[in-house]
Amino acid sequence: MKIKEESAVGMAKTYVAICGQCNIEQQMCTSQGGVKKSCRYDLHKRLVRGALHSGGYTAVRELCATLNMHPLSEKSYHQIGKEIQEKGIEEMERVMEKSPVKRLAIYDVEKQECVNHVSKRLGTALLQAKKVGKLGGRKKGALTQDKVMRLAHYFGKAIKQDTTVEDMKKEIFATLRHCQSTDAKPQHSTCPDGKSSWCFYKRSVARNVPIPSHNKKMKTFLTEKVVSKILPIYMKVATNELLDKCKGDTQNANECLHSSLWSELPKTKFFSLQRMTYSLYRSVVRFNHGSTAMAMVEGETGKEILEIRKRMDRK
Repeated sequence: MKIKEESAVGMAKTYVAICGQCNIEQQMCTSQGGVKKSCRYDLHKRLVRGALHSGGYTAVRELCATLNMHPLSEKSYHQIGKEIQEKGIEEMERVMEKSPVKRLAIYDVEKQECVNHVSKRLGTALLQAKKVGKLGGRKKGALTQDKVMRLAHYFGKAIKQDTTVEDMKKEIFATLRHCQSTDAKPQHSTCPDGKSSWCFYKRSVARNVPIPSHNKKMKTFLTEKVVSKILPIYMKVATNELLDKCKGDTQNANECLHSSLWSELPKTKFFSLQRMTYSLYRSVVRFNHGSTAMAMVEGETGKEILEIRKRMDRK
């Protein structure tokens, strides 16, 4: 049996197997689409889909040059790429229609604040006050970097646990007053009551047990002088307007979505409107529904491919 190459279009090739005895010829294609389309569409489709997210037509030429193969023409690349993006947008819109979040609409956007960012803002201001006001040192009740981190953590936790602005402010200033309490002058009136309270004083009262010494229990003790110096910072950060924008949320999910989008659309390159729309839909579908949904959209329904996508989603 002899095998000879009959034609080659890009990465797709057509071979002819010739029987040595009866000279019967049998055509074989490296692409299933080669039977119906001379452009070997399905293999090129995979190539173009990969190039769309890696380096464009330049990546196609570099790959074909490395493999010493005839490259796909630039016209065919853009034509297949356009078809992929148009069909992909339609499929992803269909997936998004099944989601609880329906199609995009125009709303009055109200900017929300990230709790983590606001907490960090407080920590930065406290560190600056520590440096300028000379509130640090090794003396008991001094404002150290470790205590600044604890205060910022308490601040963020108070916002996340409460729903109303009044409750947030009460919890925030309760943590500050708690930090300057002593055995001689306890200041726990605004601390939450109950056996599960974070305040050891109120917790001991609720459990009807002896109240332990502040010297042993206070991990973030601050002198009255230090508290009086940092109180204006708390007043500036814990305003009604700012706390009302926090709502106990963070921007971690947004940052994750942005990372997924910028990985497909680097800011250093120019992209067409259709490509941007396609990548935006792709990022949203992958973020909300996972890589498995993207495999279904792209028509990759093979068992091995779906298993790989499921492992990606679990990670």
